Amino acid sequence: MNGTNRIAGTMSLALGVFVTMASSCGQEAAPAAEVPRPNIVLEPSALDFGKLYEPDSYTQQVTIRNTGDAELVLRTLASTCGCTVPRIGDAQLVQTKGTAIDVRIAPGESVIMDVTLNSFGKLDKVEQKVTITSNDPDTPTAIVEVTAFVEPIVRITPWPLNFGDVQKGATVTRTIAVTTKEPTFQLRRVSFDGDRRFKAKLLGLERVIRDGEEVTRAMVEITMSGARTPGDILVNATIRTNYSVRRRLTLRIHATILGDLEAPKILQFGALEPGSAIEHSFTMKSRSGEPFKILGVRHAGENGASVEFAATPNDADRPTSYEVTIRMPDAPQNGAMRGTLIITTDVPDEESLEMKYQGFVRVASSGG
Repeated sequence: MNGTNRIAGTMSLALGVFVTMASSCGQEAAPAAEVPRPNIVLEPSALDFGKLYEPDSYTQQVTIRNTGDAELVLRTLASTCGCTVPRIGDAQLVQTKGTAIDVRIAPGESVIMDVTLNSFGKLDKVEQKVTITSNDPDTPTAIVEVTAFVEPIVRITPWPLNFGDVQKGATVTRTIAVTTKEPTFQLRRVSFDGDRRFKAKLLGLERVIRDGEEVTRAMVEITMSGARTPGDILVNATIRTNYSVRRRLTLRIHATILGDLEAPKILQFGALEPGSAIEHSFTMKSRSGEPFKILGVRHAGENGASVEFAATPNDADRPTSYEVTIRMPDAPQNGAMRGTLIITTDVPDEESLEMKYQGFVRVASSGG
C-alpha cells in the first residue's frame, strides 16, 4: 500500500471512531429498575374494646395487608402486657418480650391477626400495645394501639382505702361501697388478717341505678381503733361473698399513725467535705403539749459511727419542745452516706423513734 492509501485509511478509521463516539454521547442511559419492596398496612391500626366486664376475655381482629410488590415477612410479635395476646394462625405470643415468627404474605395478599384482651384483674382505663416487626424497609415496626375500659364484676370504692394521718389511740371510721350487677349478691364476712384494730359493719344492701344500669350495692363501715405505735399500717381486708365468680375480695387498707412527738422523718445533710465532722440540728416537739424528755441518740445497730448530741429544751421545768443538735465526728471519706438514728424518750409507745439521714461526701481532691 502506498503512502496516499495509508493516509486515507487512517483518516477513514478516525472518522469512524469519531462518529461512533458522537453517537454514544447523544444517547441517554436507561434508568435503573426499581427494587421490589414490601409494604405493611394494618386495618385497623387501633383497637378500642370499649366497656368490658372483668374477668372475661374479648377478641378483635386486625387485617395485615401487603400493598407492596415484594413478599412481606412478619418476624416477631410482642405486647406490652401478658393480658393482651396477638395470634396469627398458629403464631401466638408466648412472652411479653416478643416471640419470633415466620409469616409470609405475598404482594396483594393479607392475613388476619386476632388480638385477645383478658380483663381479669384490670380496672378502669386499659392502654396496651401490640408490636409487629417485618422486612418492610419503611415501617420495620408496626404498632396496634389497644384500649378498653374495664368494669370489674365486683367493684370496691374506694380502692385502696386510705385512713390518712391518724393520731395514736384515736378511733376513725371510713365507709366503702361494694357494687355488682349480680342481683342476688350478698356479703358474708369481712376479716383483717387477725388485726384486732379493725372492725367491719354492714350498713345495708340495695338495688340502685349506676351509669344507667341497675346494680346491687352494699355499704360497709370500717373502723380502726387502738393503734398506738407510730408509723405506717398496711392491712389486707378479705371480703367474703356468696357470688361464685368472686367469693373472696381483697381490699388494701393504709393508715399513718402519728405519735405525740413530731420531728423530721429524714435528716438531709447535703454535700459534706471529706474528713469533716457532721453537725446537724432539728426540732422535736409534743403535739399534745405534754412535757417529755429526750434520753439519748444513737445509731441503729452495733456498728454505726459514734453520735454526740445536745438537746436544748424550750422550758427547763416542763419541756414540750427541744432543739436537738447531733454530731458525728467520724464521717466517711467520700461518696453517699445514709443511716438510721434511734432517739430514745420517756413517752409511752414512743420510747425508741427511728430517724433516717442521708448526705454526700465530696471526693477528696488529689492535690495541686
